[in-house]
Amino acid sequence: MIQRSYRMVPAVLLAFILNAIVTTISYATTLPEIQQHINQLIAKTGNDLTFATKVVRVSDGKIIYQKNANKVLVPASNQKVYTDAAALLYLGPNYHFRTRLLTDAASIDEHVLYGNLIIKLDGDPTFTSNDLASLLGALNDAGVHEVRGDVIIDGSIFENVPYSPGSEKRDRNHAYGARKTPIIIDQNQLRLTVNAASKEGMPADVKLWPENDFIYVKNTITTSQHQKNCHVLYHLKNNLDLAASGCIYVRHNSISKSIPIIDPVSYTRHLVLKIFAQYKIRFEGNVLLGTATEESKQLGVHLSAPLLDIVRETLKVSNNMLADAVFLKIGAVYFGRSSNWRLAGDAVMKI
Repeated sequence: MIQRSYRMVPAVLLAFILNAIVTTISYATTLPEIQQHINQLIAKTGNDLTFATKVVRVSDGKIIYQKNANKVLVPASNQKVYTDAAALLYLGPNYHFRTRLLTDAASIDEHVLYGNLIIKLDGDPTFTSNDLASLLGALNDAGVHEVRGDVIIDGSIFENVPYSPGSEKRDRNHAYGARKTPIIIDQNQLRLTVNAASKEGMPADVKLWPENDFIYVKNTITTSQHQKNCHVLYHLKNNLDLAASGCIYVRHNSISKSIPIIDPVSYTRHLVLKIFAQYKIRFEGNVLLGTATEESKQLGVHLSAPLLDIVRETLKVSNNMLADAVFLKIGAVYFGRSSNWRLAGDAVMKI
């Protein structure tokens, strides 16, 4: 683990050092030679780095190299590796998150469901607004034209502690620092795409994905003939207003930025009402947080991709949302209760 005071060390530097250590071990013949080469590599990175490592030969457990081996540092994305390993060992590669549509209604009479709908979330970090629409499509299949009750979002699989211990407030304005609980839909982020117009001075084309009218985008980005000092900026003024400003070079490729959804509960409420309108289902109730009862009956279920696929994506792009959700899920399954960061850490250590 390498850490620079007050700021992150570029990932390229870390990758270079680790690759160089592996290369050194492969061609050096004696332990002193290996240790000398590695010390020289570390010295070249500068004196403002804190470096802690321990290299052990798997065949016999012999320590090949160590430096500050007992020094405690923030594990950063290294934690994804043993989180995913624990998930695969305990949950299994074919494990699926199950998001269910339930109801406490006794019956459906003349196309009217008299009771509440419950969307029982399972912590699935890959669950999308399209998946939600498909899940609510079970109402269409059941011939429901009206719901006389509320829609309850049950996210009790995780305790409502949306940010992990040690996370910084400044990270919450970025997609990688988006909320993790009590709801995850579209990874609690939207993607802003900016394309230059054909002529200088014209407004750039700005779109959000998934397409929605939940967040209002005020676009003042212009197209420029000059590439130097031309940048796209965005600022989330509050939960619902996004100001996109700056300029984009006329020949620039599409620019894409991910922005966090600050209020996933309101976003989910917006999606539910929109989907009901699309299905022409009459609904005048509330969309709110709550919990399902044991008597609730299942109307539909959405299965995630196998855990192995989620793990691959987690490690491929170092996705924080996927890793954190899998981490919390391990705690929920291992202890059989609503999970939190401490509980999940205890479960991973026991596994």
